[in-house]
Amino acid sequence: MSATRDNLPYSVSTGSAYAAFDKLQGAKNYMSWKKNMRTILLSLCQWGLISGTVTTPTPADSNSPTDEETSTIEAFEVRSISAFMEISFRIADSTKSVLGNIEVPKPLGSCWRNALVQRNMACTLSS
Repeated sequence: MSATRDNLPYSVSTGSAYAAFDKLQGAKNYMSWKKNMRTILLSLCQWGLISGTVTTPTPADSNSPTDEETSTIEAFEVRSISAFMEISFRIADSTKSVLGNIEVPKPLGSCWRNALVQRNMACTLSS
């Protein structure tokens, strides 16, 4: 696992950061929300989870991961949940139904694409 910007420590927002911009209300504010959400995730070193440049670590031997590999995988899972939290807390309750049962950020782009296309609002977070 090489050291890249995507592997650097990440941050999560706290307190008033959640009021930095309006929550996603659907198509009416999607484009501005998308730009703001990307900026927030970039500043927190979380964008790579959405863009796909940060992927789930894979142990050399999946049947017998080392302690370091196990720790790295667990840290990735926490990072994924944190990124999802950043996104989901910035979506209005009236709009969250489009997320369904998703609890991690990676499928979020395709989830939004599918849901918004069905509503003639073809947009994705990662594009």
